[in-house]
Amino acid sequence: KLGIANLVAVVALYKLSAKYAVMLNVIRIVVAGLLFTGVFGMLYSLAGATISLIGMILLKKTDLFSITGVSMAGGFLHNMGQLTIAALLINDIRIFYYLPVLMISGTIAGVAIGIAAELVIRRVKFIR
Repeated sequence: KLGIANLVAVVALYKLSAKYAVMLNVIRIVVAGLLFTGVFGMLYSLAGATISLIGMILLKKTDLFSITGVSMAGGFLHNMGQLTIAALLINDIRIFYYLPVLMISGTIAGVAIGIAAELVIRRVKFIR
């Protein structure tokens, strides 16, 4: 899936701070887990979001990548986090056979979210 909710994390990372991006993501994941996805959905989302945010925070600090580039890496890393937790939960490394498909889909989703984040950041006035 595209991961529209990740748009909030990327915008928060660039317009607020890493702390706010983390807090917003945790709140979003916990609420969605309690209302819709359950404990396992929460675990998968937390794993993906944690690895994704760490990677995006580190890449943003380098000032070498655009918002879209950082988001693209975040999309890829999100899938890596979810695959890793799945492999641990089912105790089977063969789940990584899905990696090529998830690399492509995560990268495409990350680019789409990055472009959307750039548009939001340019067009919305932020209050601090």
